[in-house]
Amino acid sequence: MIENEKIDCIDSLIFGLNRTAIWRKKMAAQYPCDPRNSCVNGGRMDTMQVGMHGIVGQMQREEGAKKVRRGMAGVIREGRSAGGRAYGYQPILGKPGRLEIEKAEAGIITRIFTAYAAGASPRIIAAKINSEGGAPPRGLRWNASTINGNGKRGNGILRNPLYAGTQIWNRVRMVKDPATGRRVSRVNPETEWHTTAAPHLRIVDQRLFDQRTFPHRASVSTHVPCGRTDALGLGD
Repeated sequence: MIENEKIDCIDSLIFGLNRTAIWRKKMAAQYPCDPRNSCVNGGRMDTMQVGMHGIVGQMQREEGAKKVRRGMAGVIREGRSAGGRAYGYQPILGKPGRLEIEKAEAGIITRIFTAYAAGASPRIIAAKINSEGGAPPRGLRWNASTINGNGKRGNGILRNPLYAGTQIWNRVRMVKDPATGRRVSRVNPETEWHTTAAPHLRIVDQRLFDQRTFPHRASVSTHVPCGRTDALGLGD
């Protein structure tokens, strides 16, 4: 415990309305004489201060989030990336938000689409790339889910429209679970998506991209007989 330290103002904690009240109760119960129960600007924190500053802090958090999202929407309208690295691309130095195709990764993406169109399952494709030492988007190994993705969230190699020259932003949003404090993703309605054309980022042609059918083909076998990988575009 720091005996002589005071916070400048309770707003500095930026806990939000509910967490600020809980924090105040714990501090008052455990350290009733602790100087941290007082603020430099407002003196000792009573119930009224905690309530008012908690509301102000919550409003600041929510308004800040809205401003960030408005700024990111403007970045998308300008044809730039709003953040995050998509497999197959790399940032252009000196040009914030501008991307260019990364040739080695783009080659793997093309092979994935070609093999899938030829009948290979995501599991077979992932196993072949792993056997060749191909670097995955994240982690240590390729998995079927990396290729297959999630239909509702629109992620996964086969579901990324950027590979066909279309950039979509705001398909999901992050919210905090009040019970656990953990951030979880939620799917946004299509009316809130922001779509822009990005022909300079196209990796696969439209015909090949359209050949992946969702939901995935139930008739495709998860087993490819020995010797078929060459025919599926996965040979050496």
